[in-house]
Amino acid sequence: MASTTTLHLTPTERGELQAFLREFVSGPPQSAAVFCIDEKSAIQALDRLDPRLPLSPGRAEKHGFEYHRHGTLSLYAALNPKTGAVMGQTAPRHTSQEFVDFLEEVIGTQPAGREVHVILDNFAAHKTDLVKHFLQQHCNVTLHFTPILLGSIKSRSGSVNSSAM
Repeated sequence: MASTTTLHLTPTERGELQAFLREFVSGPPQSAAVFCIDEKSAIQALDRLDPRLPLSPGRAEKHGFEYHRHGTLSLYAALNPKTGAVMGQTAPRHTSQEFVDFLEEVIGTQPAGREVHVILDNFAAHKTDLVKHFLQQHCNVTLHFTPILLGSIKSRSGSVNSSAM
């Protein structure tokens, strides 16, 4: 059974969290698409130098510990919570241009003019002039930023008890 931790939030944190949750409890229109987007930067692209040793009865597959570095990548992922589908893309850098490119790919999967809601964190690359320009060109796309305090809630506990609000 999962345990829950009661958090003691400041009035400001409580208000931010309640406003964010209210926005999504009422929900977007039924015809709208919703995506949760996040990214992971600086993923090391590694290649093992030794070949894998195959599985055999009573012995697990093995491989050598030496590897060759191929630099780093950033991974962008979009989850459609309604369908469970996940889209992903890698990029050599972690900038607002790569973020906008990924947004265009995600929006491109939807019929033209369909309302799209994107839930994402407060990373600086999500709030640049380039992103604002993209939103002006795509009036059907709305970005919803999670309250900044959610990062600290996640780090202080694995989950949130509704009585904490």
